[in-house]
Amino acid sequence: MNSAALVLWQIFYEPTDSTSFNVHGSSTSTIDGFVRSRFIGREQDVLVLDSPFHHLGSRAAIKGLKICKEQIMQFAKSCHLDVELVVVINTHADPRGGGLLYAPGAVTTLDSIMQHIFCDFGFPSFRRSLLFLLCCGGLIKQAASDVRRASETFDTVFAFGAQMLDPITTSCHFITTILDFHVFGCDTLLCSLQRAAKPEVLSHTSVFACRSGKILRMRWAPLRRCPNGYEVRCCLQEPKYLHASGNRIRFRCVQPGHTGPRCFSVYLLPAVEGKRWILGAAGKDRYIVDEI
Repeated sequence: MNSAALVLWQIFYEPTDSTSFNVHGSSTSTIDGFVRSRFIGREQDVLVLDSPFHHLGSRAAIKGLKICKEQIMQFAKSCHLDVELVVVINTHADPRGGGLLYAPGAVTTLDSIMQHIFCDFGFPSFRRSLLFLLCCGGLIKQAASDVRRASETFDTVFAFGAQMLDPITTSCHFITTILDFHVFGCDTLLCSLQRAAKPEVLSHTSVFACRSGKILRMRWAPLRRCPNGYEVRCCLQEPKYLHASGNRIRFRCVQPGHTGPRCFSVYLLPAVEGKRWILGAAGKDRYIVDEI
């Protein structure tokens, strides 16, 4: 069990409309509560900070970020233990350009967000630092280079591929599991990803983990639906699964308007040492992790 101290800093978008459900704030509370529960009896070894924003460039937001950075620096300086840092940026992403929402109707690049938040931070000697980019898949699909550059600042950066990400499900089932086994339990990144590979998460979104510029992608890959990480379709519909034989999966299109042979095969991608890992097995949860 990891005995290090921990700083959790969550920066999340908060709409001004108080009548609407704030999904970002709710997912933030989930992670806050989980982390605090791991430090019952040693509350002095954890610092939990929340930075809600409506406009990240406003005076109030800038002042709040500065105060949080000062608190983190002071905590790291005064703590008698090694300190680990976990940062969550929880907002919307533009599906077309990959920019992140920093104000109503306004987006900017992850590079600009990182520069704005951490420009005068200095990053004291943390034993390990993790960044979770809790936003929709437009970021990783359109601006993967920004995510790679973020991994020059943080040891590991996590992003998600869903077109419409559910931050509450992702926080409950993925982020807390990574924290539990990778941060508190000291498992390796690949082992922690395998533990966090739950249908609740990966049936909803692919997961990306970037370290030192190298991006690993994890996808749900049940033989009956998406054996190679992508949903099998024929005539724009899900075909009927027939059977598996070796590395070949047989399907049959059941659409009335289908033309040509109805049965077809999908061949499984092989595992490649150091490049592609197949987790799970037939009849159980199955996932593919590959380097992109």
